[in-house]
Amino acid sequence: MNGIFRVRLILDFIEVGLIVACLAYWWLDNLYGKPFSQKSLTNHMAVWCEQAGIPPGYTLHGLRSTFANKIAEGGADPFAVQKALGHRNFRTTQIYLKKLDATPMAVRAADAAARRVAQIRRIRDSEK
Repeated sequence: MNGIFRVRLILDFIEVGLIVACLAYWWLDNLYGKPFSQKSLTNHMAVWCEQAGIPPGYTLHGLRSTFANKIAEGGADPFAVQKALGHRNFRTTQIYLKKLDATPMAVRAADAAARRVAQIRRIRDSEK
């Protein structure tokens, strides 16, 4: 297994694990049966990044923001993003969505428009 592939697997593992932890940290109990604090999870994130050989500076909030961006860029409805992040107010979700790279969404919209145009042309051609 080459180094880049291994790092990507580690990043994927950390991303999935920490998204779950970040979104639902109040469900995770520590050794004393109490929920983990945000500070505790932040410290865990630092340890996990160090163990994975990832440079310091990555945060749970950054991971959460990346998660929101990826699901939005992947085609999730803004209200699905709101639900995935657990926001009560849609304005909070809009903060995340304003930071998106619009290119993937624009490409997807252009592809959808091209498919629709082709479909309309096929219908018109079959009517002739």
